[in-house]
Amino acid sequence: MTFTPLQREERRRRAIEALARGLTQKQVAKMLETSVASVSQWKTRFNRHGAADLAAKPTGRPPRLASGSAMDAVRLRLLARPPEGEGLHFGVWDGRAVAVLMERVTDMPVSRWTVLRYLNAWHMAPPEFETPPRVWLRDVAPDLAHGRRPNSTPMILQGGRIADRPGQADGHWLLWARRPRGEWSFIAYPRMPSASDAQDFVERLLIKWPARLSLVALPDDPLWTAALLARCAARWPGRLSIVIPDGSAGGPVHHQKKLVTLS
Repeated sequence: MTFTPLQREERRRRAIEALARGLTQKQVAKMLETSVASVSQWKTRFNRHGAADLAAKPTGRPPRLASGSAMDAVRLRLLARPPEGEGLHFGVWDGRAVAVLMERVTDMPVSRWTVLRYLNAWHMAPPEFETPPRVWLRDVAPDLAHGRRPNSTPMILQGGRIADRPGQADGHWLLWARRPRGEWSFIAYPRMPSASDAQDFVERLLIKWPARLSLVALPDDPLWTAALLARCAARWPGRLSIVIPDGSAGGPVHHQKKLVTLS
């Protein structure tokens, strides 16, 4: 049976009321023809955030917002400070962190695709490659080519500059870290990141990804140089391995690919 958002809200409230009367989660689940796991989840939400968290929430994409709107404020905050500056404990901006910030500012739930749509429109996505990373990373992490889990997590490092406004020649710098499957994170800087900024970024990645990392830098990247990565490896011995592909296996090509834009 398909329920409307208001019907689902009423079911959640009935479940909490029944639990308050002394019924067990199993009894409530049977009464509402749902699973015990659902009842347990509703109870947890109520205990943590109160009755407000049981209310029906708007669904779907947030409305297209004009210049000067809440989404513009999100973009400025992403450029202005790392997540801890917004009271978020993520270390780097990734899809989940950006979604949390968007929901705080707009007071609306957002999907993963909404986040990607906006980040691409703002040119905050890392430059794309003509050849998928899985192809030219075969020599770096051969386990990937055979579908096995590698003994370290490959992390492709990139850096670049984005325009703060349409038609502007310069703007903020971004450092990106991308996994071969496409997941990525970033931090923005008002000027070209220093070696200290880059090392801080690597430290944030090590906190986010507790496993051993293989840092992969592109041969022509002016920010992620071999000397800088060697300093990172010396600073965190046992946690990092450093790789700079020569591009011979259909290597990466720098260009910004706008997957989706907002009109």
